[in-house]
Amino acid sequence: MRRSCSSVRSVRPAVTRARMAQLALDEADLERMLDHFYREARADPELGPLFATVDDWNIHLQRVVDFWSSVLLSTGRYHRPMVAVHRPLQLRPSHFHRWLTLFGRAARRHCSASGAEALCAAARRIAAAMARQLDLPDLVHSKEQDMSATPVPPPEDPAALTEYIEAHYHRRHREQLALLTAAGSAGTLSDPLRRTLERLAVDLDAHMQKEEQVLFPMIRAGGAPWIRQPITVMRAEHREHEAAIAELERLLAGSDSAGERSAVEGEIRALIADLRAHMALENDVLFPRFEGGGDDARSP
Repeated sequence: MRRSCSSVRSVRPAVTRARMAQLALDEADLERMLDHFYREARADPELGPLFATVDDWNIHLQRVVDFWSSVLLSTGRYHRPMVAVHRPLQLRPSHFHRWLTLFGRAARRHCSASGAEALCAAARRIAAAMARQLDLPDLVHSKEQDMSATPVPPPEDPAALTEYIEAHYHRRHREQLALLTAAGSAGTLSDPLRRTLERLAVDLDAHMQKEEQVLFPMIRAGGAPWIRQPITVMRAEHREHEAAIAELERLLAGSDSAGERSAVEGEIRALIADLRAHMALENDVLFPRFEGGGDDARSP
């Protein structure tokens, strides 16, 4: 069933509250951390000149708070074309490296351990994605890029596999969808693509919350007599996600875009590939471990 734009907006607060609790991170933490980061960045010999054109730092700070709250807390408040905004700055790989160093330092100083870890992981992946769209192939790869260059195979143990899925897919999907829905809101995408992405973003985030709060803890405990029920729900939602993917592919097939829009559509295709790999890993590997015979469905 397709969600209307109003229903998408209505469920965001609940998703945001759940993300805040999960990461022990709230808007005040983000604002405090980002204020510290930009004070250091503006005084930095490498990064400082990039901010010379910022006229109102209060407005700029609110925009970056909106961006990171969209990425980490699923608030959906950021509505600007991030790559287009940064393209005139003529960024170099050294800018990205220095930015990540100062950003990580500020995150670890002002945020919880889980919040800082999520912020730093997101920052590395976003920097890599932005560098690709800015045609900077020489950007030195981060830990996440090392993992993609030499893929880490999923673990066989079901409990470890749930942790792998959260680290490799859940975080990535949230970051991808936050950036893509922001690009859509800024007019970079067609209205049908934007609406489909917004619905997928909310539905997929709710799905991942159910896995993280209900199903995955049951799996880590070794299973339970009623574990097939949440697995059945997850499989049904996977079918809904596949329907959304099919709609995205249909819309992309009819696109003859170029430039900024073409780059964003490339990121949509990357999201589709990641989401399909994620769902296949659960449908074909994880879930069958708990769907065998007997009333007490437990991991072998």
